[in-house]
Amino acid sequence: MRSNAALIIFPVLAALLLGLPCFAHADTGNDDPRVKAAFDRGWALMSIMHKDLKNLDLAAAQYREVLSIYPDNSDAMWKLSEVIFKKGEALEDKKRKKELFDLSLSWAEKSLALSPQKAEPHYWVAVNCAMKADMAGALKALNLVNRTKSELAKVIEMDPKNRFATLAKAVLAAIYLESPWPLRDLAKAEELARQSASEDPNLTWASVTLGRTLARRGKKDLARKELSRCLATARPTYVWDSVLYDWPDARKALAGLK
Repeated sequence: MRSNAALIIFPVLAALLLGLPCFAHADTGNDDPRVKAAFDRGWALMSIMHKDLKNLDLAAAQYREVLSIYPDNSDAMWKLSEVIFKKGEALEDKKRKKELFDLSLSWAEKSLALSPQKAEPHYWVAVNCAMKADMAGALKALNLVNRTKSELAKVIEMDPKNRFATLAKAVLAAIYLESPWPLRDLAKAEELARQSASEDPNLTWASVTLGRTLARRGKKDLARKELSRCLATARPTYVWDSVLYDWPDARKALAGLK
């Protein structure tokens, strides 16, 4: 009887064990059409943040809804990190900015813990560390910048064709451009900005960073050309960033060359 029981139990256990990966996959909601729909709505709302910043709260609500159903959905976590970061970036109040960057970083870290093989959480950990470094004291800032550079290098290495790899090069270019000596490296900033702008000619952040770097290096004619190209971009990849940040920065940099 024991042997018969074993013969019955073994196939059942085997079936359960073989089914575990499927259950784990389902628990993240990756096959749930409601999740894709929520992600699409969140992206659409974030894409019009330049028209009304309240759209960021509406986008965040989409991702929080996914997490209420699938608490381990790492994509919802980094997407939530993204919209919280965007909200912090747009604020003037330094205390509130820091609170939002801390919150954004915590969601990015949670996503990274669940999906270290994905480029996106590494990117959002990196940019949050970069913003926190900008607000921190010298010693703490150095540690944060080092982590930023390390995480961005991972993004580029892990998935070179991912759009976040192109963004990572633009972030690194900005770091090498804007950091104080000895971290500043204008040659490296130009190289990375050129790579980013070449990979995505409509990425106005890469374009304005390249233009500003060229200006800093004394290449004024090339700087004017690149900044003008930035302002003439008809279909920017991230129009919200173009309207709120990149085009105003390009106009300011161009005016400084006259």
